Amino acid sequence: MKYKIPENRHPDVIRDSDVYQGIPTLLGTDIPVHTIVHYYKNEGYSPEEILQQFPQLDLPQIHHALAYYYDHKLEIDEEIADEDNGKPINQDKIEHEPIMQSNILNLTHDSICQLDERGESIYREKLKHLLEPKYNGKFIAIEVNSGEFFMADSVVQAWQKAKNKHPDKIFYFIKVGFPAVHKRTR
Repeated sequence: MKYKIPENRHPDVIRDSDVYQGIPTLLGTDIPVHTIVHYYKNEGYSPEEILQQFPQLDLPQIHHALAYYYDHKLEIDEEIADEDNGKPINQDKIEHEPIMQSNILNLTHDSICQLDERGESIYREKLKHLLEPKYNGKFIAIEVNSGEFFMADSVVQAWQKAKNKHPDKIFYFIKVGFPAVHKRTR
């Protein structure tokens, strides 16, 4: 027997276009439901162990995220699959002016700062909570116009993956969990 899920059934879960582009998140946080579910399903964490990873949450919030998942399983499983494949979530919604992709040696100080700001913004707002702490120590190359990223064990490997797909683009690099490693290259 099918029944309609009441809209207020999951009061701790919101969908707000200003918070993570409308992906279901826990109220008052920027933590997507699919991140909690990933730790639970794919990593085998108990709700109590998830709480240790996200001390800003409380146990009822984690249980609400899991309850939301079971009511919206197909949607959340898709988000987890996209995350695991390195596909940017809602990549089509990343809005900004493209950075000119000419020779990196011809970039001005302002355009280099713009590149760094955009790369840091994409990482902080779209990727950090997806990648940390699971992928700490890995390197990612971010193509700043699309938000697409490439992960590897070294900067060179990340650059090679990125360069194979986008040979004429400039990339922003970061070591996951270690924000001191930032760099850009063409």
